[in-house]
Amino acid sequence: MEVFNEQGEAQQLKLFPSGVEPPPDDPQVARVLLGRVRLERTRQFGACYLGFALWKRLGLDGFFEQVVDGDPADVPWSCVAALLAINRLCAPGSELAVEQRWYPSTALDDLLAIEEGKINDTRLYRCLDRILPQKTKLERHLKDRYGTLFGAQFDVLLYDLTSTYGEGAAENNPMMRRGYSRDHRPDCEQMVIALIVNHEGFPFSYETFNGNRADVSTMETVLRMVERKYGKARRIWVFDRGIVSEEYHSYPQAGWPISGGHTAQPDEAV
Repeated sequence: MEVFNEQGEAQQLKLFPSGVEPPPDDPQVARVLLGRVRLERTRQFGACYLGFALWKRLGLDGFFEQVVDGDPADVPWSCVAALLAINRLCAPGSELAVEQRWYPSTALDDLLAIEEGKINDTRLYRCLDRILPQKTKLERHLKDRYGTLFGAQFDVLLYDLTSTYGEGAAENNPMMRRGYSRDHRPDCEQMVIALIVNHEGFPFSYETFNGNRADVSTMETVLRMVERKYGKARRIWVFDRGIVSEEYHSYPQAGWPISGGHTAQPDEAV
């Protein structure tokens, strides 16, 4: 090991010098039989610790304590939300995979003070159900916190759509419909997802639509949604020409021309 003195000078010393025998009655000395040393329950710590530090830096610990911890629970829902978010950062997987493989291999039980045997896929799914109603508040919180930390701007927004399909009939989900399949699976019912990011790629907001919703019919809905959440502003929207058609070429009632060369109030779509 390297040892430093008060002057900052360093020298190398042997951690366990073989030629020096400790006093036999020294209570501070323990002899270890290397042949009998084994590792048990090795766990990941570094990535989880970093994820939890980022979670707290974004103020998400206090946010979720306020919005989902109102009812008594064996595990605070804010802790379960942190576990889910850290998993998405470190090793994204299904809730069942989190319960059976990933979570037991981490030190999150110690970091989040969760008792043994309290995490299962049912609790993870129930937490998602509790988070979803807080979507608007969460988006506002992240926008404000991210903007404060990094000076992010949200005057230029990029908008696009994708879709995700599901196997089976999806009879209990009214949003699942057959439509234009970007996954080349017209045989499956799907859901359309609209994503809005700023010019740095930070997710500003998202919305979901029925699987048979035409791309061009989503723009007005999303514009109104953003104004309702964040107020009117001189934003510039950027999207591909698939969002535009003769029928949906403008929204004069709200002052939203589909143009790249005009100044519009409150928002301009390009």
